[in-house]
Amino acid sequence: MKRGFWRHFQNLRNRMVFMKYGRDVYFFPGVHVVRPQYVCIGDHVTIGRNVDLFVHPDDPGTGEAIIEIGNNVHIGTNDMIGARKKVIIEENVLMGPHVLIADHSHAYEDIETPIK
Repeated sequence: MKRGFWRHFQNLRNRMVFMKYGRDVYFFPGVHVVRPQYVCIGDHVTIGRNVDLFVHPDDPGTGEAIIEIGNNVHIGTNDMIGARKKVIIEENVLMGPHVLIADHSHAYEDIETPIK
């Protein structure tokens, strides 16, 4: 009974926080979401343990940056999805563990200067 109530409460909260939050969405423990207001999650989605979803828009407030997860998607344990512009995981996708999906990389201009 406790677990069912907590999951119901969590789903209600997530519907207010995320841009879109579908039906039958399950987060395993340790899921970390940065800027959920830019994340759309479809129906029947499972997000595994220790998954990171992070959105870092180039220009905050424009709503340009987004992570979109379609219906019937499973995101595996220790996966990371990052967006500066847009990442779309379409419908009926099964992701294995330890996957990184990003639409950007960390730029390093001067390769002669050591990183400290």
